[in-house]
Amino acid sequence: MVYLAFIFAFALACLAAIEFIYLMALETKTRQLKRRVADMERERAMLIENLRNAETLLKDAERLDEESWPELIDDSTIG
Repeated sequence: MVYLAFIFAFALACLAAIEFIYLMALETKTRQLKRRVADMERERAMLIENLRNAETLLKDAERLDEESWPELIDDSTIG
């Protein structure tokens, strides 16, 4: 009967160890995922800034094109 109690106690200790190792693995994975989310948020902010810069450049280019058309029309009527 004593051996049965030792076997049962050993089995419970093994189960607790397996659960502990699994919990540690899950916590590690959670930290990695949180780090990845933070990296993706930083990248998203950088991409938003790049998009705003590109939109500004596009608007400036359109404004310059609109300003240059009257000059092209005026030059072509002179010649």
